[in-house]
Amino acid sequence: MSIPNLYFQFNDPVRIIWRAGTTEDPYVPRVESKRIINNKVVLEEIPSSFDKVKVSGYTEVQEDTLRRKKVLLSNEFYVNYNNGIIEFNSSEEDKTLVFEYKGRGIIQYPAERIFAHNKRKNNVVENLQEILDDSMTALIDANDAIDRINAARVLAEEATLRADKATDNANIATDDAKDATKEALDAAASTIMIYLNPVAKYDDIDIQYPNPVNGDRVMVTSTGDIYRFDGIVSGQWELIDNYTGGSIPMVSDVLNGMMYKEDYTKFHTKLDRKSIVFVIPSFQDVGVMKPIIRFPLEGEIEKVYAYCNIPGLAATTQIVVEKISDADFKANGTWSGIATMDLPNQSNSSANEVLNNNVIDAGDYFRINLTQIDTDVKGLTIHIEVKL
Repeated sequence: MSIPNLYFQFNDPVRIIWRAGTTEDPYVPRVESKRIINNKVVLEEIPSSFDKVKVSGYTEVQEDTLRRKKVLLSNEFYVNYNNGIIEFNSSEEDKTLVFEYKGRGIIQYPAERIFAHNKRKNNVVENLQEILDDSMTALIDANDAIDRINAARVLAEEATLRADKATDNANIATDDAKDATKEALDAAASTIMIYLNPVAKYDDIDIQYPNPVNGDRVMVTSTGDIYRFDGIVSGQWELIDNYTGGSIPMVSDVLNGMMYKEDYTKFHTKLDRKSIVFVIPSFQDVGVMKPIIRFPLEGEIEKVYAYCNIPGLAATTQIVVEKISDADFKANGTWSGIATMDLPNQSNSSANEVLNNNVIDAGDYFRINLTQIDTDVKGLTIHIEVKL
């Protein structure tokens, strides 16, 4: 790799590209199939904490709950909405799951946080910084080889003035390369950003993070101040930004600010529709499917429908949506069918949707019962649209 390219690799800053979440620039619905590695899954985009991440058969655990519990159960997961990383119990290792969320955008990280499998080293996992370090070692070895060649040229009787001049130029280029490399390393260190969870006040930073490293970044929620730890020069937490101060006021329902007032009104008074979504990757037998979803709000079902990624070949898949109240669920009561639909063979979308009961009470539970199936169907999704 050339020295200029090496410089720009080290000087690569963190780039954050957000969508506005408005009608003109909405969050993008995403459905991704990911394998759990080291108890974690990294989403391709940063998910919207408002719309949440949905994983069929699993329940999301909030941060305060996880602090109390310490350990996730096998059917639970925790989402870090700052970086798009999802954690699972170690028992779920190597499973492939489907994740549904709305993408806010992406965070592009510098070389130190990018990893790759090096096939020349028996598929060892290395980060890009390590690969660059190896490249630098190879460059130094090459410079040593140039020095040996230059020494041989000096000793050779057929050495000419042009060869001596080329040797001098090579030495100058080597010194320039070392200077450029040092500048690149310093620049790269100054751009590192490691996003930590916020703290309530400034004094909590040293308590929450007693052993910071270069690039640690944390926000104080009471003031909006953002601090970065400089582990290269000052060894101190330095104020680098503020999300709530300055000339930009916070938005309200009467004042434009960090969000247009029209958007504020839309998000706080007009979001009266929600969805209940079941994702069933595959099935082998008829009967009740494992996923159960609890809906915390009152509302009315407006529409039910289903669709799939791969349709069946021979038979119609018959789907029944069942519901039970919170009290009956706790008492192990009886579920009742509230809607039916068919997924015809060789069709990706449902037909003959019938809604028998559209009333939802807060805390009602829902599940799916397949009374007739075609096992060739893959990626089945049942969608329930609710008006609050």
